[in-house]
Amino acid sequence: MFDIYSTTTRIKDLRDQYIREQKFNKKQK
Repeated sequence: MFDIYSTTTRIKDLRDQYIREQKFNKKQK
């Protein structure tokens, strides 16, 4: 049995990081 909670949490963290970087990149331009 794999840990779906930790997997979804990791995906959410990656997604949040991606969104944060996108906002940062827009501010830089």
